Amino acid sequence: MERKEREKEQRRSDIIDAAEKRFFEKSYDEVAMSDIAGDAELNKATLYLYFKNKESLYFAVITRGLSIMRDMFMKAATGKLNGRERLLALTKAFFTFCHDYPEYYRLMCEARTRRFDMTQVEDARLQITIANDIIGSLCEAVDQGAADGSMPGGLDPTETAAFVMANCESAVRPSIEIQWALHTKKITPGRYLERSICMMMSALTGQRMAHEQMAEYFGEYLGERGVGLW
Repeated sequence: MERKEREKEQRRSDIIDAAEKRFFEKSYDEVAMSDIAGDAELNKATLYLYFKNKESLYFAVITRGLSIMRDMFMKAATGKLNGRERLLALTKAFFTFCHDYPEYYRLMCEARTRRFDMTQVEDARLQITIANDIIGSLCEAVDQGAADGSMPGGLDPTETAAFVMANCESAVRPSIEIQWALHTKKITPGRYLERSICMMMSALTGQRMAHEQMAEYFGEYLGERGVGLW
């Protein structure tokens, strides 16, 4: 039974590998289950034994990426850091994920624009659980910052975590209108990222980050291309 379970898990992983390659190369609507089955060297009937439909498989790929992000957040949150430093480390983990795994992040963003019934897709529900873990790590940093004095007290942890994630996402993937406005003013992605972090941390701590501090935490992302998603 253990061997059969291992074989089953391996086959499921192989299917996700095949789907991932397809979804990275094409849009959701352009990917067919028959193509994924062919890449995985399976017939479609076997494919449907593992995944109810293409939607379920799509979210399985996204969940894999989100699990990588969560692992990066958990790793960043370790060590002897005060709350403010932990929040910065988690922010950098997000930028690093977007830089190192841009296709996963693209799928995550695109999934939000589609009308999926999250309650009916197992991997979509799992995605919400993992996302809560990520938000939870930000909440813990805010709580710690209030306790150790590195951040003001009175900040609602969940609201603050949502504010941080929203600002980070806007910094790495601004809307077309914002990109156009920045481009006309010759503001590079790296500069926009730096200003965004400075304003965010000033709002949260009441202390403006010096350029030296920015370079220490985010130096590799402050160049011409920023994180590299626009």
